[in-house]
Amino acid sequence: MKKLLPLLLLFPSSFAYGFVLDNAEFGVYNPNPSGFIRDVYQKDSINVDSDLHLSSKTSILVNYSAENLPFIPDFRISYTKLHFHGSGLASKDFKYKDVEVKKGEPISSRWDFENISLTFYYQPVNYFNNDYFKTEIGITTDFVNSDFEIKNEKYINRANESIGAFIPTLHLYFEFQPEYNFSLYLSFEGLSFTEQKRKMFLPGVKYYINSQLYLSSGFKYEKIKVRDHNATDFDILTKGYFLKVGIIW
Repeated sequence: MKKLLPLLLLFPSSFAYGFVLDNAEFGVYNPNPSGFIRDVYQKDSINVDSDLHLSSKTSILVNYSAENLPFIPDFRISYTKLHFHGSGLASKDFKYKDVEVKKGEPISSRWDFENISLTFYYQPVNYFNNDYFKTEIGITTDFVNSDFEIKNEKYINRANESIGAFIPTLHLYFEFQPEYNFSLYLSFEGLSFTEQKRKMFLPGVKYYINSQLYLSSGFKYEKIKVRDHNATDFDILTKGYFLKVGIIW
């Protein structure tokens, strides 16, 4: 209740509009990476799975949503942290920055991703007092930052690069709840209108333990393409299963 008092004092018309609904989710995610990374001053692309042997460690997902706010659309803030690492023998000759690698030489690599997403959305179906369907339509803005490192273990030399991107996308969400404690949902983000691209497709299920606590599980497919004309280009696909716990208050 203390959280709501500032909103009620600043926006007394919220009584007419509805009540503020908060929703937080915390989860783990274990994606498999594929794709490539390329030094813009080199011709060859480096495959993140076959050349760098990258695999994933369990990563985290955090979401916070606020709905029924006065004067502004509903919004959601999401944070995703991904960590990939790997080691093995180089499958081909390549060069990245100052690190030159010959086929068969031992290498190790690391790639950390952080993505902060801000989504503003409307729920058109809610205006019809519908209890079975929920829809969202809006715009998501992603602030992506990645830290990439590759090391030639034979000569003990390494190179690293921090790569950032700002990616706006369309946001769509559909949820069908045939039973009180069970629902199916589908989330999509894509149709980027800048040189940087992101596409996310996420089907899942929710099981409501009670009116304020639920479990959510599903499969997440995400592709991010970043073009940095002064440093590094990358095109990476991650996909895997996730499990989240959600709280509504």
